[in-house]
Amino acid sequence: MVMKNAGKTGRTGTVLRRLGASAVVLATVLGLSAAVSQVLSPAPVDAAAQAPQGVLATSTGELAAQARALASTTAPKAAPLATTLEHQFAALTPPAPSSVRPSQHLSPSTGPTTLPQLVAAVRTSASDLLDQARRDPDGGLARLYTAAAQGRLDALGPLLPSGAPSGTDLVKPGGGAPSASCSSGASSPDADATPAPTTAATASASGTADAGPASSASAAPTPSPRAVDATQAVLRAGRHLTYLYQVAEVRLDHGARADADRFETAVRSSGSDAAAWVRAACAQPAVPEAGYELPVTFLKAPATGLGAVEEEMANAALDLVAVSEGDLRAWAMEQYLAAGSRARHWDPTAGAGSALPGVPEAASASPSVSPSATPSATPSSSSR
Repeated sequence: MVMKNAGKTGRTGTVLRRLGASAVVLATVLGLSAAVSQVLSPAPVDAAAQAPQGVLATSTGELAAQARALASTTAPKAAPLATTLEHQFAALTPPAPSSVRPSQHLSPSTGPTTLPQLVAAVRTSASDLLDQARRDPDGGLARLYTAAAQGRLDALGPLLPSGAPSGTDLVKPGGGAPSASCSSGASSPDADATPAPTTAATASASGTADAGPASSASAAPTPSPRAVDATQAVLRAGRHLTYLYQVAEVRLDHGARADADRFETAVRSSGSDAAAWVRAACAQPAVPEAGYELPVTFLKAPATGLGAVEEEMANAALDLVAVSEGDLRAWAMEQYLAAGSRARHWDPTAGAGSALPGVPEAASASPSVSPSATPSATPSSSSR
C-alpha cells in the first residue's frame, strides 16, 4: 500500500514539474512576442502637435483646388498661384497619423469663386501661416510656415496692384530688439548703429523694405548659442549689403538711387537690431570686415547683384527663424520677408518659381527642427 502511494506521488510530481516548465516556456514566448512587437511598431506620433500642420495643409489644399479651378475657367493668370499652392500642400502635409493627415485629393469646396476673393483668401492664409510660425515649438515647422507664407505672397505679386504690401505687415510685432545688454549690464560701442535712432518713422520711410523693429526694453529669454550664431550671420549679411548699397548708389540712375538709399537705411537698422540681440546673449557682435570683393558682374549690373545678396540675407534670416523663439523669431521673420521683398524689387526673377523660398528640398520634406538644432544650412540635421 505504501509503495502504491509513493508511485502516485512520483507521477503527480512529474506532472506538476512538466506543467511548471510549460508555464515558463509560455511566459518566455509571450515576453519575446511583446518585445518584438514593441520593436517593430512605429514610434507614436504626437497628433496634438501635428494638428495645426494638418489644418494648415488642408486649407492650403482647398485654396490650391480653388485656384486651379479659376485658372482653368475665368482667371488663367491664377495658374502659377495654383501651382505654388499645390507644391506647398505636398510640403505641409504631415506624414502621420491619418487622423490629422489631409486628403491627397484636391477638390474645391465652398470658398472663393472670383479672383479678388481668392487673392484675399490667400493673403489671409499667409497671415495664418506666419501666426503659427511665430508660436510653433518646432523650429523647422516655423521655418517651413514662414517660407510658405513668402512663397504664396510672391505668387500673389502679379495679381496685385503695384505698391501692394510686401508681407511684413502680416507679422504680429514682438517686443522688438532688446535695448539693454545681457544681465551683467556690460555694454560696448555699437559699430552697427544707424545714423539715426530706429523709430516707427524710420521704418515707414523704408517703404517696401520695412525696417526692423524699433528698439525697446524686452523681457525675452536669452537667445541660445545657436540662435546667437544665426543672428551673427544675419548681421554679417547686413554689413555686406550696406557696403554694396554704398557702392551701387553712384552707379544707379536717379530713381533707383533713391530706392537704394531707403533700403540701405533699413538694412542698417536691421544690423543695429541684430547687434543688440547678440549683446543680449552676453556675446560680442562679429568684427566688421575690412572690405568686400566686388565681382565684375556687380559693377556691370548692380541692381541684379543687390538682389542676389538680399536673397542671401533672407536665407540667413530664415535660418534664424528655425533656431530662435519668441521676439527674436518674430524679428527674424520680419527680416526674411523684408529682404525677400527688396531682392524682388531689384531682380523680379529672384526666387522665381520657388514655393518655399530659402528652404532646401530635404528640409521641406522633413521639417522638424528644435530651437536648439542646427539651421537649415545642414538640412540633414532636421530629419525626423
